[in-house]
Amino acid sequence: MKVSHKPVRLIMGLLFTALLTGADQITKLWAVSCLKKRPILLIRDVLSLHYVENRGIGFGLFQNRIPVILILNMVILILILWILYRLPNEKRMNPLKITLLVTVAGALGNIIDRIRLGYVIDFISFDLIHFPVFNGADILVTCSVVVLAILYLFYYKNGELEDALFSRKRKDSKKSVPEK
Repeated sequence: MKVSHKPVRLIMGLLFTALLTGADQITKLWAVSCLKKRPILLIRDVLSLHYVENRGIGFGLFQNRIPVILILNMVILILILWILYRLPNEKRMNPLKITLLVTVAGALGNIIDRIRLGYVIDFISFDLIHFPVFNGADILVTCSVVVLAILYLFYYKNGELEDALFSRKRKDSKKSVPEK
């Protein structure tokens, strides 16, 4: 009898995602308690920490359009969860699963802010190139999107992901009895 490790993997994935999301929320609580009073200069003209309330998404898009942003976030989250559900339980798919869980954690970190506060707390400022202020959740999403692109372009070959997601017969499903 074959033992399924799917529940254990699901719990581990949820814990991993919760840990990253929690770390993001803790850094934002720290930013509220410390950076609202005064910013912190880490490297002159390069990197600083200061409190910002972001009522849009990246690069100032959709300012004060929280319902629209939340709907977009939820659609993306549902798509990612569907992909995670469809992926076969093969070691080769683990890098993709981990990367998608990191994306989910980052998205949840900012969704929590939007629902709870009506804005996202940003506090990391890369002053060298006047980049928009960001937070830990933004780093998780950005890094995971880069890793997803690398995985898609260089790790998974010849329609492997498409087959894993859209084939009718998945390798981890029960094998059917061959016809006589």
